[in-house]
Amino acid sequence: MAKAKKLSLLERGRIVELHKQSFSQHAIAAEPLPPPPPPGEDADKKGAEGAQKTVHSQDPPQRASRTPPSPSSPPSPASFIRPERSCQTNTSTMNRLLVLLSALIGVGGLKVSIPNPKSFMTVIFLTAGTKSGIVLQGVISKFDYEIVAAEKGTLKSGDYSLATPIDINACRTKEGKIILNEEEVSLTGCKKSVCEVTELKEKVGCTNNRICVRGACKETSICTFTGPSVIDIAGNTNKIKDRCNYLLLGSTVVTGFTVRGVYMDRRRKDTSFLDKVEIIINSVKYELEQGGKFKKKGTEETLTATAKDIDALKVSKTVRGVLVIYAASGYTIAIFFDGYTLQITITGSKVSSFGATGMCGKASLQSSTVKDSCDTKYTESPDPSISCTKVTESCGILNKAPFTECNAVVKPDPYVKVCKDTLCAYPSRDNLKCQFLETYARACEVMTTKKVDGWRSSSNCPATPKALCQGIYCSSKEFCGQKDYSTSWTCLCRPVKVLSYTKDNTLGDSTYCDKNKASVSLVNCLLKEKGIDYTKLQLNDPTCKGELDNSNGMVTFGFDGTKKCGATITDSDTEVVYQNTITNQASTGEVSRDKVVKITFECKQVQPKVTDVELNVEASSVTKTVTSGSWTYTLTMQTFSDSALSLKASSLKINQRVWVGLTSTGLDANLAVIAIDSCWATKTKNAEQKPKYFLIENGCPSKKDTTVQIKGSGTGTSCSFSFNAFQFSDGTKNVFVHCKVKLCSVKTGKTCTPTCPGNGRKRRFASFMDEDTNPALITMAWTS
Repeated sequence: MAKAKKLSLLERGRIVELHKQSFSQHAIAAEPLPPPPPPGEDADKKGAEGAQKTVHSQDPPQRASRTPPSPSSPPSPASFIRPERSCQTNTSTMNRLLVLLSALIGVGGLKVSIPNPKSFMTVIFLTAGTKSGIVLQGVISKFDYEIVAAEKGTLKSGDYSLATPIDINACRTKEGKIILNEEEVSLTGCKKSVCEVTELKEKVGCTNNRICVRGACKETSICTFTGPSVIDIAGNTNKIKDRCNYLLLGSTVVTGFTVRGVYMDRRRKDTSFLDKVEIIINSVKYELEQGGKFKKKGTEETLTATAKDIDALKVSKTVRGVLVIYAASGYTIAIFFDGYTLQITITGSKVSSFGATGMCGKASLQSSTVKDSCDTKYTESPDPSISCTKVTESCGILNKAPFTECNAVVKPDPYVKVCKDTLCAYPSRDNLKCQFLETYARACEVMTTKKVDGWRSSSNCPATPKALCQGIYCSSKEFCGQKDYSTSWTCLCRPVKVLSYTKDNTLGDSTYCDKNKASVSLVNCLLKEKGIDYTKLQLNDPTCKGELDNSNGMVTFGFDGTKKCGATITDSDTEVVYQNTITNQASTGEVSRDKVVKITFECKQVQPKVTDVELNVEASSVTKTVTSGSWTYTLTMQTFSDSALSLKASSLKINQRVWVGLTSTGLDANLAVIAIDSCWATKTKNAEQKPKYFLIENGCPSKKDTTVQIKGSGTGTSCSFSFNAFQFSDGTKNVFVHCKVKLCSVKTGKTCTPTCPGNGRKRRFASFMDEDTNPALITMAWTS
């Protein structure tokens, strides 16, 4: 087969340009052909020379006049051919093109390929002065651009065969920039221009795992946690069965930043779902909880669809869930949580250098488990009602349209796998199947900026993506889900959290009893499972309702001595019984469909026994030698059980009357007598130990103890006092009684007996207080 001569671009070719006149009008401009040769001359030779001279000219082609030819004028190759206002070319136009092409082919031996004449718009061609040629094709642009068949730099020298057509279409922008066919050129921001066979298209978006961030394409990785499943940034998967805390994401570059997940059981004891997300930045904890709650240091923040700056975070909430954005060290981390699914997107110039740790970096449970965070592990038998065949079919739609539009960017295989692994072992409740499909659709939206629609209705999923439990806040014993496949969402029992109750077939804790009050607490989610509304329950007194603790999900009914709530109280010689009943409210209508509730609880208190506490006197008689001035005498203190001071007491009972006698020897009664200044009790032998309980103060009975009586003080060398025996109320076994005794000299016109309240005006012992510089202190004790 003949080969074309090696061509240099502008030496062997000429551009024939097409200009778009309007949305549906097009025109073709061609160089004028040489006139026909005179008769008798070698027409072929002359024609070829003329054609080569025209084609090889280096002058740029001139655009023909835009004046349409007269209908009576003969068709001219240099004339503009204006088709009808349609993308279709009429017969007249086609005939004129064929005349032009025939002349060119006859002269230059050029072969021109015309795409589908019925939809033909224009042909852009290049001629060569040999019998061989280059086949060129072209189509008009739909936009306001020129399409050219040749330009410096777009063709290379080489041998081309007539049998091998070469497409050298290109696009030229308004600014004159040449874009080759299928070439992609970046414009401003994340926009690109792509030259295609039919048009110059403008695309918005990024390729090769890149997304548009602030007008620039950045590398992006995504990791996903749906239900119990994990998909790391490399597409590896795993399934969580334990109720533990896990490190979900950390970084070797972004220091002081971690994301942790708290996993808890839902419908099965052997399968755990992500229940709470903890974001920790430089030791400050932020929490994403069920119901759309976001907390900083335990305090809930109010969120809207407009991003709120909370420290270094930007946090927003829509019907779909809560989105947290954190930017540091050249990376942007987006954390999305809707109560069932967590997706973490990492974006930066080079995500491979982020150094992701935790389960996002590698879906390994062992290396990501937070130390000492796991609760007891349980196992359960497989659910025989689950059809894994149907599950496989449901999850497999991720490999079908409309998801196929995204399959090249976000590989569906990991998402299909975790969907099957979960739903083949866990009941497809709470729209869980839809959660897996929605997770993939959202990953596609993040990675391609395009929404995947048209699948929700056929998959029996909600028409619009939304967080299904937003605004529903459950206690630690509960999770948010659907009851009996209904469309309503409510708080349901976690099987592990209520296991102790279900094992014993009870609805709550044992009755709490304390003195004259009693209460009982019931598990609210267990009541709901029985179809019982706690707000319709009451005690015997209709005004006494149950109180719900939202933190632990317990409803408490109780009464006490001030509000008995209709409790019945019975007693006997041995016990006191307090009893009440939890019942439904009395129906106000003719009929009621509420379940009948009657829960009786009671407290039994043992009747208090009257017991005598016996106090043992350590020594019934205590003697002490005292020196005061010129006097030296002995002082004896003794305890007696009678007023005559004849029966010594070795033991006492609480509240028993006791007499204490004080006797001195060595004194002359005509010169000096003894008087009691004060007596008090302490818990130790130390007379100054506090607290002090006074029996006698300033020679008179203490106002604090009305049982004290004094006899003979200040009238002779002996005296006594009495009181009712006691012990300290804190249970201290020892009681020490201390008495301070003074001497009083006997002088005419002076008394040593004080006047106490109730017996006249009170006065001090001025006559002997000045004389006795060394009062006697004597102590005795008793123990219980």
